[in-house]
Amino acid sequence: MFLLSQPLTDSIEFEGECYQLDLAFDNVLLVFELLEDDLNIFVQVENALKMLIGEDFDFYENMEKYISLYQAVMENIIVKNSNTNVKRDLAGNPMPEPESKKFYSLTEDAEYIYASFLYDYNIDLFDVQGKLHWDKFNALLISLSEDSKFKQVISIRQRKPDKSMTSEQKRELKEAQEVYALEKNQEELEFEAMDWAGKQEYARRHLAAEGGEVYG
Repeated sequence: MFLLSQPLTDSIEFEGECYQLDLAFDNVLLVFELLEDDLNIFVQVENALKMLIGEDFDFYENMEKYISLYQAVMENIIVKNSNTNVKRDLAGNPMPEPESKKFYSLTEDAEYIYASFLYDYNIDLFDVQGKLHWDKFNALLISLSEDSKFKQVISIRQRKPDKSMTSEQKRELKEAQEVYALEKNQEELEFEAMDWAGKQEYARRHLAAEGGEVYG
């Protein structure tokens, strides 16, 4: 939870140890980009955790511990604390309601986010890399004005044609939605939103259907 009465979180207590975290917004976004890469899920978790705690360790020496630490950081620090009002997935995006679509991606919409921060707050996100805390970034992101490019793009993606619209307006809306459509389909976006356990179960189901096996 984002509370002005409390300092920003920059560490986590886990199994009696305190781990300092690099929660600069750009580092967290790099983690999300890593999680989108077509890598073995264990490699993803290992590299993501090393980026977050800034330490080198033998992941496979105590894999169960480090997987649990990764989950604790993502679920209790990055995702849970990123927004007090909006539930977020492990890719940092708003958690969709059942049967609803996801309307933005922190990675695909990076240009719109950059332009919107500059427009609304006069903040050049490149100038605050390594400085702006992830929680602050999220508080500013969800508060962007409706005049910002980012919010305008989301509005276009969400808009549905109605009876009051002319044929020309419907055509223009369809064209705009095609221009601003996210590249990834809903299945890909939903997979990215899964936590480690969810991805493992997804992989097991698909490999089982193909006669393969997943370990871990």
